[in-house]
Formats: sequence, C-alpha cells, structure tokens
Amino acid sequence: MWNSETLGHYLSFLRDELKRRRLELNLPFSAKALILCDAAAVHSATMWEKLRLRFEKEANAILLHGGGGGGQDRVVIPGGWGATGAPNDAWHQWFHYLRRGYMRLCTGTAASLKLRREFSQFDLSVDGNAKFQLGIESSLKADAWALRMISEYQGGKVLLWSWVSRGLTSLDQVAKWHFDSNVEEAELALHSTRGKMAELCALDEVPTTDFPEEKQQVVLAEESNLEGEVRQLWAIVDAESEGADPIPLPAWCGLAIDKAILLWRREYELWNGRFAKRLRDTGKDYLPPAQMQKYEDWCKEATRSIVLDKKKKAQVVNVADKSLNQLRKSCILLKIQMSNKAEDLMIQAGSGKQWKLRLFEGSVPHAISDQVPPEVDHFRGLSHMQHQEDPEHGDEQAQDDPPDAAPLEDYVQHDEAEDFEELDADMSTWMLLQDSDVESDMDEDVPGFTEACTKAKAIDRPEYHRLYDLGLAGRPSGCKLGVHIPARVWRSGCAGSSYFSRSWDGDTGRSPWQALLRVMQLMLDAYVLSNPKDRLAKRQLSRIQALRSEEPPHAD
Repeated sequence: MWNSETLGHYLSFLRDELKRRRLELNLPFSAKALILCDAAAVHSATMWEKLRLRFEKEANAILLHGGGGGGQDRVVIPGGWGATGAPNDAWHQWFHYLRRGYMRLCTGTAASLKLRREFSQFDLSVDGNAKFQLGIESSLKADAWALRMISEYQGGKVLLWSWVSRGLTSLDQVAKWHFDSNVEEAELALHSTRGKMAELCALDEVPTTDFPEEKQQVVLAEESNLEGEVRQLWAIVDAESEGADPIPLPAWCGLAIDKAILLWRREYELWNGRFAKRLRDTGKDYLPPAQMQKYEDWCKEATRSIVLDKKKKAQVVNVADKSLNQLRKSCILLKIQMSNKAEDLMIQAGSGKQWKLRLFEGSVPHAISDQVPPEVDHFRGLSHMQHQEDPEHGDEQAQDDPPDAAPLEDYVQHDEAEDFEELDADMSTWMLLQDSDVESDMDEDVPGFTEACTKAKAIDRPEYHRLYDLGLAGRPSGCKLGVHIPARVWRSGCAGSSYFSRSWDGDTGRSPWQALLRVMQLMLDAYVLSNPKDRLAKRQLSRIQALRSEEPPHAD
C-alpha cells in the first residue's frame, strides 16, 4: 500500500537511481534533476517535509508535490494530472499487458504448447475457470521483465511517445536528440506498429530476468560518490568522553530513526497547539485536569524504542512476530530519548549505554558501511528477559542486563512460559469446581490443596514443549497460563474475563495435550472478543483450533 511513510523508502531508492542516471549520461552532481509528483496527499504530508527537503539536498533535485509544509508548494499541481498527464500513465496498460504475458508463461496458461499445461492439471475456481497461483518471486520477475521490454521496445519508442503525448517534451526536441533534427523521421518512428507488442509474449520458455549489466550499474551507483555529493547520516557520540569521535550508523538505520523522531515531533506540536488554543480561548496557560494528566504522562514517556534487523537491513515493524531468540540473534534494540532540542537527543543501545545522537552532513569520500557498529550491536535491556531462559545459551545473556532496564512486555512476544508464581501471584489459590470445566470468577480454595502444594513450571511439561515447537506458546498481553500437577489441571486467564480450567485423565478422557489446547483456545477466544483487531492473536487462535480438530473425540 502506497502511503506517506512508503514515500521515505522510495526517495532513498530514487536518490540512487538519479545518481545512476547521471553516471550513464556522464553528468556532474551539479546537474539538477526535476521530480514531478501527482497531487496526492501522501506526497505532500506535512510530517515528512524534512525527508523531502533532505532528498532535494542529497539528490540535488527539485521535488514538486503541489502541497506541503507551511503553505503551498512552489507550483500548483492540478488534481488528476497523475492520471492523465504523467508519462507512466501513458504506457502502464502496455506494462500490465506484458506482465500478464509473463505470468501466463509461469503458470502454464500461455499459448505455447511447450509450456502449456493440460486443463486437467488445474483446479477450478467457483466460477468454473482454471485456478492457479503465482509466487511472489515470479510476480516480481514479471514486473522486472515487463519494464525492461517497454524500455527496449523498438529503441524506446513507447517512452518517447509517452513524453511527447503528455506535452513534457516536443517532437522537435526528440528529433534533435535522436534523429539528427529530422522531424519526419522522428514522427514516423513514433507511429504504432500493430501486432508487434504481441510478439514479445510469443515465447516457448520463461525469459530470464538476470540483467548483469544493470546490476553492475546499480552497485556502482550505490558504492560510488560524485564530486560535490552530500549525505546526511546519523551518528552516535560517547556522552561520557569529551571530544570523542562520532561513530556513524548505517544509512539503512536512518529512516527508522527519522520516523521515530518525526512522529514524536508531531505529537509535540499537537500538544503545543492545544495549549495555544486554550490560551487563546480562555486566557489560561494550562489544560483541563484530564488533558493535563495525559500531557504529563506523555512527557514522562519521552523514549521511543525501535528494533532493527541486521540481516534484512530494515526496521522490524511487527516485533511480536519474532521470538526473543530471533531478536537476540539478528536484531538490535535502540531507545531514543526525545527532545525538542537537537543537542539533547540521546540514544540507548541494547547494552544500556547512553550515547548522544547527532545528525551529520557533508561530502562522503567513500562508500558508507552498512554494518552495525559493535557499540550498538546488542539486543538486551528488557527486564522480563531476566526471568526467561534461552534454550541455547541458558541465562547468561539476561544476567548482563542493567537492573534499571525498561520493560517492554507489550512490545515483544515471550518465547517461554515463566514460573507459575511469576505468571500471576493471585493464582496461588486455585478453584476446582466439579470437573475443573467451569469458568468462574469465584475465589474459593481448592479442596485438599494447601500452600505447600507443588506448583510446577509450565516449561517443564512435555505438552508445553510441543506447543512451543509449533510456535504457539506466546500469549497476548494480560493473558496467563499455569499448570498444577497434583490436580492434573491446566489453567489460563485473560484480563477482564474469568479463568479457564481443564483437567486431564480421570473421567474426562482428555490427555494433557488436549487440556492445554482447550485452555489456550478459551483464553484466545476471550482475548479476541475484546481485541478484535489483533490479527496475530486471531492467527494463533485459528491454528489452535485446527490442532484441536485433529484430536480424537474427548470432553470439550
């Protein structure tokens, strides 16, 4: 989905593409580029204005978007221009035509008898047509091949025609550049040739999308620097050492840091706007009590945490999808202490050390390393990790965590179940009603149970190990899980709901595995009911239900 945040990633890509084009045309960095955007709100979002200004400086370009910051952009871009006036909209139907041709070759539905599959090999969709699926890799290759064919088709005539037909260049200029100023020859070259485009798709094998020359150009653009080119980089500076040299962070970390700071800055400006409105309307320089309390809470939470994946070189958006083991192995944790003053920005690495966070600008004499510096190459500092044991490394990682590490239980999915007493202190008194199959809010003591009863660790149970190996042992925030061996009972709970207990053996006919699955399902059912937008919990619930459906009949 294209949105204003996606534009930040695209501008990084576009900067290198402009450099690549300058290298192809042997143009210096001082040759300014012009970028035209259609009048979409995502292109002119106020919050990302700093990113657009940085792009203009780093790419030596003028980016026209038609809206923007404190007022209008330098020119007004009329609505609908992107649909009727942009060059890419002149050829995008040909792009889809070629892309579909490549997809038909991949799925065996093209006209070629060499590649075509028998109709009996296809599944049928509900409307009676053949149903087939295309993998993401083949889909991306279809895009790449279609774009390449359009750019090469009859010397690039489609692209030239799209610029001329949209009025962004003239036939005289095209004739001057490509046909020795012969306008008649240029006009003849741009005429359509019926049926020629279809020949591109008349293939007996899937065409290659490996373009080594183009790969070399991309690498050259990424690793080289033109004379006069400037870059802005985030760096850390030792806060305890006077005059310490800055340590640059990889360029791919920059957008995640930018986003965190700009989002905080937007919240800061919203609060300032509320104070200004209150002063203007009532003459009071403070907010009503409820809003004032929210503002004070916001001021206390001036730290923003980001998790970065070193292998993918990108920000981890859905941190809960990764286990703590994965996070420790391939990710780093950065906690930014926000401030409205640039000199007060601080960053804390996973090791707990505080650094100054600074933005530097200047010419880059060589390629910038994309490796994370060892000073911040950590994923530690989460207090709940002190209570969990890593399956491979034991607990030595957690022992290095500082005692004042900030908890992020709602931010990271737990890998293993904690000790029963750690899960929930108020579950020390259990209720056992009839078959342990009754959901109740009562707080009765379990008959025959005393405080001396053994409370086992859920992690020691083989059925829990089985659930963990399937990646289904994680629990949403506020959910609890425990086991009591003497009573042969698994029990779960969800914030705002009753506890759910299921026993095994005896008259129930349940196995410990079946009892565990049932309490997990009841817990997730209650959680999803109050949190219908949590897709991760819904996916986990669906998998639990599928496992239960595979079990032999037993008491529900």
